[in-house]
Amino acid sequence: MNAEDRLWSMIEAAWARLGSQAAADRTALIRRTPDPDEDPDYAAVERWLDPLLDLLCGDCDTLSDEQLRDLDQMLELKLADLDRPEIHEVVEGSYDGFLYRRGFIVALGREFHAAVLADAEMAVYDAECAELCFLFNQVLDERLAR
Repeated sequence: MNAEDRLWSMIEAAWARLGSQAAADRTALIRRTPDPDEDPDYAAVERWLDPLLDLLCGDCDTLSDEQLRDLDQMLELKLADLDRPEIHEVVEGSYDGFLYRRGFIVALGREFHAAVLADAEMAVYDAECAELCFLFNQVLDERLAR
C-alpha cells in the first residue's frame, strides 16, 4: 500500500472504530452545504479528535520506521495541498494556526480534504487539530528515543 492510501485508510479506520455517533457527526459536517455567512458547528466533531488521535497512535505500533517516515511526508503533502489563500481566508489564523486548521481538515479524511480543495467555503473557521500535524514524526521520535 502506498503512503497516501495508508494515510487515508488509517484515518477512515480510526473514524469507523469511534462508532456510529462519530460517523454521523463527521458526515453532517462533511456533507453540509456551506454558508459563508454562518460558521458551522464543529463541536460535535471536535469532541472525537482526541480519541481519533489515540487510535491513530495505536495503529502506528504495527508500522515500520520507514512507513512512519513515509506517512509523515505524505501528511506534509496533504497539509501543503491546503496551503491556499482562499482556504486561509475562510479559516484564518496565524502561521501556526493556519497549519493546525489544515490539520483539522486532514483529520476528517479524504472526502473532506477533497471537498475543501474543491470549495474553500467547506473549510471550518477556527477548527484545529494541531496534534495530527506532527503525529507520525512524534511517534517515530518516541520510538527511536527508547
